[in-house]
This record gives sequence, C-alpha cells and structure tokens, in this order.
Amino acid sequence: MRDYPRGSKRERPGSVKMGGTMTDLLTKPRPGMDTSAQSAQRSLAFTSSLAALCAAGATLLVCIAIAIAGWFFADAGVHGDANDAIASGALVWLAGHGASIRLAGVQLGIIPLGLTGVFALVAYRFGSWAGQSAEPMRAAGEMDAAESSSLVFQSPRHSVKKTLVLALGAYVFCYLLVAVTTAILIPARVGRIDLPSVVLGVGALSLIFGGVGILAGSGQAKVIWARIPGFIQVMLRGAVIAALLMVAAGAVVVAVHLIMTMNQTAAVVAGLDLSDKDLASFALLNLLYLPNAVGFAIAYVVGPGFSAGAHTVVSLNQVDLGPVPALPWFASLPEPGAPPAALLGLLVLPVVAGLIAAVIAQRIYAVPALDSAALRGFGVGFAAAVVLSIICWLSAGSLGDGRMAQIGPNGWEVLMAAGAAMSLGGLAGGLSTAVWQRRGRRD
Repeated sequence: MRDYPRGSKRERPGSVKMGGTMTDLLTKPRPGMDTSAQSAQRSLAFTSSLAALCAAGATLLVCIAIAIAGWFFADAGVHGDANDAIASGALVWLAGHGASIRLAGVQLGIIPLGLTGVFALVAYRFGSWAGQSAEPMRAAGEMDAAESSSLVFQSPRHSVKKTLVLALGAYVFCYLLVAVTTAILIPARVGRIDLPSVVLGVGALSLIFGGVGILAGSGQAKVIWARIPGFIQVMLRGAVIAALLMVAAGAVVVAVHLIMTMNQTAAVVAGLDLSDKDLASFALLNLLYLPNAVGFAIAYVVGPGFSAGAHTVVSLNQVDLGPVPALPWFASLPEPGAPPAALLGLLVLPVVAGLIAAVIAQRIYAVPALDSAALRGFGVGFAAAVVLSIICWLSAGSLGDGRMAQIGPNGWEVLMAAGAAMSLGGLAGGLSTAVWQRRGRRD
C-alpha cells in the first residue's frame, strides 16, 4: 500500500472535493466533453445552410428578374403573362445547373456553361462566407491532454471531420431543396423538367464549389492540401497550367474564326428577323454559350473534333455536315470536305501546352531524379487531359430530338487524343528540364 504523509487526507483519483456549490457540480463538464467542438458543428452547419439558401435564392431571383424584364421590354407585356416569364427565368436557372428540359416537345440538354460558371462562383463565395463566419475548429494540437486521451476523442480529427461532413451535407441539402422545389412548381405548359438531372447537376455543383468554399473559408483547405503527397501536388499544379493554356488556345481559335466568318454570322442573324429588343436577348443567350464554343474549339484543336448533329463531324481531318441549327456558332462552320493541310499544325498545341506546364512545374519543384521528373511530367499532361475531357463533355448536349440529339465533342475521344499528346509533351518537358537543372548544378 502507498504511504501518505501524516495529517494528510487520502483522496481517491475520481473523488469530488466537498465545499463547492450544487451549481458547480451540475455545470462542470465531464472529462472528454468538447462543448466548443459541438458548438462549432452546429454553427458551421447553420452558416452552411444559410449560405446555400442565399446562393441558390439569389441567383434564382436574378434569373427571374432578367426574364421578367425581357418579357416586359419585348412587347410591353402584351403577349403572355408574368407567371410565364417567372417560369422561364426558373427554367434558365435550372438549365444553368445542368437540368434537362423539354420545351414544346423538344428536348434541350446542352448546358449554358457561361451561366454555370457564374453559379459556381456564387456557390464558392457563399461557401467561403459560411466557413469564415462559423466558429473556428480546433486542430489536434490545440486539444489538452484530457480531451485527446478520453474515450470521446480517440481520434483528435474525428470532431473536425464530423463538422465538415455535416456542413457539406447541410449545404447540398438546402441547395437541392431550392432547386427541386423550383422544378416542381414550374407549370407543365411552360416546360417539363427531368428531376434526376436536376438532382445530379445541382448536387455536383453545390458539393464541389460550395464544398471548396467551405474548406477554404474555414481554413481546412490548407490543412488538406498539406497532407497531399508532393508528387500529386506537382501534377495538379501543372495540370491546371496546361488546361488553362488549352482553354486560352480554344478561345483564340473561336475569336479568330468568328472574325474571319463575320459575314456569314451576320447573314444568319439577319435571317431570323428579330427586333432590337429580341436581338439583345438573343445576343445574351449566345453569350452564355460562349464557353461551350471554347470547349468545341478545344476538341477541334486536340484532334477528334465535334459533331453538329448525328452522323456529322467537324475536325482537322474531315468536315461532314448536314442541316445545322440557325445559330451564330453553327453559321460559320467550315465547308464539307477536307480542310486545308496547314490546319494540322494546330495538333502541336496540346503537345506544347503539356511541355510548358511540365517545365514550369519542374522548375518550381526541381525533382533531381530523371525518372521521377519524367513520370511527373507525364502525370501533368495526363491530368490536364482529364480536365479538358470533362470541359468538352460538359459543353456537349442536345438541341432537340433525333438528329439534333448529338451536339458537341465526345469526352472519351478528347481524353484519348489529349492524353497521348499532352502526356508526351509533359514527359519531354519534365525530363529535359531535369537534365538542364542537373547540368547547371555540375557547373
């Protein structure tokens, strides 16, 4: 038995000292209870829910307001009513989230990526606000010994992970609640909405962009990024650079082509016989599809090209067309037949983009081993090809039934073509830069 000094009282480890009030006994937290973490969970979940409702509601109201303004200024409200204008604005809002819509018996499934980009930015900004406004979550090192060794905190990261899962779930649920309710309330005479496409599109946008915003605002994005292995960080950074280079190349191709075919585009627009106010709405609608045209151009530059209808192709090797929609983007398509051989030089662009991105990544991280540098350069090119294939897949869709059900590039074909070209360029760029760096160290 343990000896205690004479005159001292033996106290058992779990005993409570007498002399305190009953209130102290009731309010004193038990060891292992983290009241601040529970408060942070509730706070972040609440701010995420509020942010999702604001992000969805704000963009929906803006679309409805623009639709009402367009309806009123077009004919001063003579044709139709305000309810139809409100429903039309809601349809546009849902289309921007990837919903498949059927109007007057025609299936429309092509996403206006310009509008989607705006929604993604708003979702990210509100998610970032939710993370910044919530109570801060404590890291593992900020917990005292009693908390980290208790039964509740067997894993110090458990509370943070649970908080983030609840916040992301609340954000997606509230965003989906607004979208599904909107889709259900739209009258059938205006348009029919495919609810699975609404759930898929809205869920993906709110989870990805809203989730990234929450992680960035709460400071957890830096923590997660720091845990990613270095070679994956190299490939991700390089892939972003290569993808941006290809997007810029696609935008230049679209701009040059529109300038060169301005007369054909003007003739198509004039043939529509639109009033000045209708022409403004038509121009805004086509502007929302500008990123889709860039996706078409990326597929064209990479090699597979795109389709302007079933059994058609527009590529660097062949142009096979039939009747096309009366839209400015299709008015300036090349003539059927074999394009000029000089255009085949555009196939060098994805190789150069992969090479430049790998060189930049290698110069930043300076991997000394040649095999590692080559492998990382190859990964940079392939990861960029994956990003481009997703962009091209999102830019495609349908503008009707039958022949018009296939509009745009094929994502898998873009992945195979871009993966081969950009991976080759990335491998060459990473390897050559590593060799140059090794020679510089020897000198």
